[in-house]
Amino acid sequence: MVRNLLILIIAFLARNSFAQDIHLHVLEESTMLPIIGATIKSADDQLGGITNAEGIVDFYDITGEKFQFEISSLGFISQTIDVDLSESQAYHIYLKSSLVELNEVSIEEHKEDIFKQSKVTEYLNSEYLYKQQANTLGHALAQRAGINTQKVGVGVSKPVIRGLSANRIVVNTNGIKQQDQQWGSDHGLAISQESVEGIEIAKGASSLLYGSDAMGGVINVEEGKIPEDSLQVSLNTVYKSNNQSIGSAFNLGLKMNNDQFLKLNASYQDYGNYRVPADDFVYLTYRFPIEDRTLANTSGSEYNIGGTFGIDKSWGNIALTVNNYNQISGFFPGAIGIPSSNWLSTFDLKSRTPEVPRQEVNHFKTILNSEFLLGENHLHIDLGYQQNKRRELSDPTRHGRPLGEYEYLALGLDLETYTSNILLVIGEGSNFVQSLGISSEHQQNTEMGFDHLLPSYRQDALGAFWVGAYTFSDKLKLDGGIRYDLIQIEVDEYVDEIFPNPEDPEKPWYRNEAMEKNFSNLSYAIGLNYTPISELDFKLNFAKSFRAPNVPELAMNGVHHGTFRHEKGNADLDEEIGYQAEFVASFKNERFGLTLSPYFYLFKNYIYLSPSSTPSNLPDAGQIYQYKQDDGIHTGFEWETFFNFNQSWKIEHVGEYLYNRRLEEPIAFPFTPPISTLTTLSYEYQSNVGVFNRPFINLEYRITADQDRVDRNEPMTEGFQLVNLHLGCFFDVSEHLHGSFNFRIDNLLDTYYMDHLSRYRILGLPEQGRNVTASVRLWF
Repeated sequence: MVRNLLILIIAFLARNSFAQDIHLHVLEESTMLPIIGATIKSADDQLGGITNAEGIVDFYDITGEKFQFEISSLGFISQTIDVDLSESQAYHIYLKSSLVELNEVSIEEHKEDIFKQSKVTEYLNSEYLYKQQANTLGHALAQRAGINTQKVGVGVSKPVIRGLSANRIVVNTNGIKQQDQQWGSDHGLAISQESVEGIEIAKGASSLLYGSDAMGGVINVEEGKIPEDSLQVSLNTVYKSNNQSIGSAFNLGLKMNNDQFLKLNASYQDYGNYRVPADDFVYLTYRFPIEDRTLANTSGSEYNIGGTFGIDKSWGNIALTVNNYNQISGFFPGAIGIPSSNWLSTFDLKSRTPEVPRQEVNHFKTILNSEFLLGENHLHIDLGYQQNKRRELSDPTRHGRPLGEYEYLALGLDLETYTSNILLVIGEGSNFVQSLGISSEHQQNTEMGFDHLLPSYRQDALGAFWVGAYTFSDKLKLDGGIRYDLIQIEVDEYVDEIFPNPEDPEKPWYRNEAMEKNFSNLSYAIGLNYTPISELDFKLNFAKSFRAPNVPELAMNGVHHGTFRHEKGNADLDEEIGYQAEFVASFKNERFGLTLSPYFYLFKNYIYLSPSSTPSNLPDAGQIYQYKQDDGIHTGFEWETFFNFNQSWKIEHVGEYLYNRRLEEPIAFPFTPPISTLTTLSYEYQSNVGVFNRPFINLEYRITADQDRVDRNEPMTEGFQLVNLHLGCFFDVSEHLHGSFNFRIDNLLDTYYMDHLSRYRILGLPEQGRNVTASVRLWF
């Protein structure tokens, strides 16, 4: 009996000697309110939990003394803390709102980060994208300074950085360059914004890391990131009033005990014809009615499904991502072919299924990302395959052609792309980090349909580069590098079997001759980052960039109905060369921030479309627009500033100005964005209201100036002012189930205006009228 009692006493003492409790209390830094539903996990994944209604997690009977915990919560910046039980068993953690820190360059997951420390970069997290609830991903990005979007209606858009777009900027998805016929200004970005987990925008010359097409900048899209928790599930639904759009999205993240992880996402949206604040429009001096202020045949749908499976080990990680994107979008009848009142009246304004003319896009991609840790060195291997299928449908009889074997298929383009990137990072974590890289890409594009525009072709690209970054101190950093690219293009001939040769009707009309082209060039850059104090930061960057002419610029020859003109390539085009200088001065503290970003670009052999004096012999074409080259300049600046009046009230102001011209004559390049500013006044209530957390309201005021500096035969655009309203909140359904609600009114005053970069502007069609958006998201 005594022996058993002694054993119990010893066991009790041993338990109290080696097993202890941990008490963690998570609070919002600015308000000291508890954060409910915050995720806490230890570095070894042995301990984890969710904070309760008081923001607390307790761990009992824990053996050991030292632990490291990561604390994360939606809408806040994650934090890592060290726990030493020999010093204390209770810890308070204060998280900052990520809404205030949105514009800071705080990305740590990109392997190229250290080589961008002298560049103008910005990171947009998934919470920002969710709050925008934009029609497309391109529309969401356009809220930032220096970013615009080219668009056709509400369902098709692509980003513009400092007036440069298409093949002058690169969009990367998980390290692989997105290839979706981006040369066309009427070709949207084939990425669902619901699958995006974060976006990094790097403005300015980025050819050093990303090759020929990155003269204007790069947009890095994150998908399939490693889940932070063992199980993450979210469901989002959204409704938009203007075109009766209905959408939903589902995301699942699963992190397993054997270091494997799985991410799944699916989204769908369906929308009707959109409304404009106008009763008619004028095209070629003719006035046409807009029945019920609704643009006929502008309905459409989009669905996307994707997933990532990977393994994350001490030696590195491997992840396989597969994604399939589909979009059907109708075009306003006047956008393809000359409109007529009789033709417009045949469309059902209530139909949610677009008729011809319309486009159908399918973009499939699979990406394999690998990272291997080799001591202080890291080896990254990214492999990608993409297949882009584009179908543009129209009535051939409206374009002077009979209904034949292709029926209503005006233009079909099938593009296959194989990509490989190998990057070795040497000395990561040291003062001097170097990187050696090789990238290759093979493309094959096949054309079909009754309406020839672009011949079939094959293209191969190979690039090799070295970049280095040296840290002199916490205040002074230097980076730079050099890259060499080779590009080979083979273009097939095309003989028109319908229309006669304009020079000799007795001979076949070779719309395209067979062609082989080779381009090569050297790119380099050097940059400096100086931070004298934590609140003040300076960046200076000089670069020489290079872009090879793409196949449309070399060989296109047909009516591009999305741009309302006959576009003709130029086989004599040379490489485009850019000499670029950028400077950034930024001051930020918790109360006030101001960033100024001037830049100057000198382009040699800048490629652009210019109207010629030669009329086209193709229907609906008018004069021929041919690609040509001129030396020119792009210069301008962006500014961003904010002021926090107190913990609740904040005002933010961003703006941009761009000036460009040809050197030989004072004429602007086409499609130059006008000066524009956006001012946002925000209020966030600093207490909970019942189950609702941190309710907020934002009032946005955009001013866009007239654009009267235009190319020859390019119409000017009047300026406009827009008011938008945005409000929302977070809420808790239960201890583990959380949600958020967002309500937006864009174009609150139903303002009539035209966007200078909209393709419908050429038809005299205004932008979308008042649009009310309501969305609800749930997650656990």
